[in-house]
Amino acid sequence: MSAKTVTVTAPVQRTPLSRPVSRGVPTEELFILVLGQPGVGKTSFINTVSNSTLRISSGADGAEGEKLELSLPFFVDGKAVRLIDTPAFGDPNKSDTEVLTAIASYLASEYTNSRKLAGVIYLHSIAATRLRGPGRRNLSLFTKLCGKQALANVAIVTTRWDQVDLRSGEAREVELQSKPTLLKPLVEAGATLFRYIRSDDVAALSSAQNIIRYFLHRPALPLLVQQEMVDDGQLIPETTAGRALHKEYRTQLDELQKNMQDLRLEYDELKKENRMATARKVKSEMIAIKEAAEKLKEESKKLSGAKMTILPSQPLKLLISPTAVEQATAAAQPRARRPPPIASPH
Repeated sequence: MSAKTVTVTAPVQRTPLSRPVSRGVPTEELFILVLGQPGVGKTSFINTVSNSTLRISSGADGAEGEKLELSLPFFVDGKAVRLIDTPAFGDPNKSDTEVLTAIASYLASEYTNSRKLAGVIYLHSIAATRLRGPGRRNLSLFTKLCGKQALANVAIVTTRWDQVDLRSGEAREVELQSKPTLLKPLVEAGATLFRYIRSDDVAALSSAQNIIRYFLHRPALPLLVQQEMVDDGQLIPETTAGRALHKEYRTQLDELQKNMQDLRLEYDELKKENRMATARKVKSEMIAIKEAAEKLKEESKKLSGAKMTILPSQPLKLLISPTAVEQATAAAQPRARRPPPIASPH
């Protein structure tokens, strides 16, 4: 399949917040998962198109940052849609193990309850000139979660066009689509590339709605991780994404151990030469590497122990943190039974 970028225009549709959508009839709503690298604007995109007020993640989020959140329902071309905000892989302030556990558990629960996603949106900043280690890991884990078959229902959305000149952005876009180490394999497998343009509020809303239209009439497809956990009975560390994360942890540990060996040799030489001030700096680096290695070992151990099984009776809503608007609505309607927000499973 040839590479393709979609940029279309259509009338902006403002959705009244008072128009109700019943959560008891899942077929009335389309659910779209939103993933991407840290800082690419996932939550801002969701808030723009859905008129939600989801909180934008920060480095101080802690455990709150591993939750998934559901947008308010909104309408595009008469169809009700909800977007699912997710924590990002590769965020230095979050645990990749806990992020994977949260996302995989939600997806398996949905699939267990015969609910398939209408599609997946993956956001990538066009202003990012290079895809470094954390970014590559994020993209790799995203691909492993989806699997090749489901990529036909994936929209890769480039953001931050306001931070680059058009010529540079277009050149970067061509590079992303043409390099096998970047987005070329995804596009060739059926993913479609979109631009999210935010020149002003109206343009941002129109651009986001155009992206949502891509999913309105496409058949729902299960993601690979859903089939692995539900159909094949695999545990999270046994899935393709889980094995990939384990491999990433081992690779990082190997690199840290090599760096530690090099620094130890340098430290011994500096002590022999009585260059103690420099030796102390090297010693500090060694301590930092040791701490990073211990953290990686702990993450790998937690991933190995992520033995959550998905049962048909497991309630979906326990894996979603209700928005403030939904909580306020629930408080005003005592008879409407809604679960409290619960952190992602560990």
